[in-house]
Amino acid sequence: SIVKDAYIEGYLKDNISDHFKRIPQRRSQREFLTQEEVKKLLSTPCEYDVLRNLIALAIFSGLRPADIKTLDWSEILLGADGEPIIRKQMHKTKNIETIPISRDALKFCGIPKSHGLVFNDFRPSMAVKPLRDWVKAAGITKHVTLYTFRHTCATMLITAGADISYNHSNGLFFKAGTNLAGALLNRWQRPFGF
Repeated sequence: SIVKDAYIEGYLKDNISDHFKRIPQRRSQREFLTQEEVKKLLSTPCEYDVLRNLIALAIFSGLRPADIKTLDWSEILLGADGEPIIRKQMHKTKNIETIPISRDALKFCGIPKSHGLVFNDFRPSMAVKPLRDWVKAAGITKHVTLYTFRHTCATMLITAGADISYNHSNGLFFKAGTNLAGALLNRWQRPFGF
């Protein structure tokens, strides 16, 4: 907290934060889409192709919104097995993570370039009314935000049998390694016909 940091840096003589009663954190309900809802959404026309493509990649990669919005072409590579991966320093944790993606999911990134933002045309305002209108047009009544698609990926991976650890502050971790995670991502994407 700020008070504890002020004590550590010598601005306060006493660590008065020890005298505060801590507010317990409650687990919030994490909204996610079902496989059927994902199919409906991705088959419904969207006002902005860049919004649809960003969200599709979020669903199939589990990237945080901040990380997918800043995804650069130089961070999309081929892994040792020849399959595409995203190797990126995460915005929140500053950790460098390797995320397997399928070749079909990669198609949502558009025409590959040597560098530059993958979703350069995305604007934050698209994640408000245009997203809400698109979700409504798909017949989905849930409250959907960009984070919903990250939670959807985690839920689908668990349903497909992935041994993952999901922690909101630390992120989505594959315990079984990227090869198995990639195979599971490919497996649960198959019913979508990508």
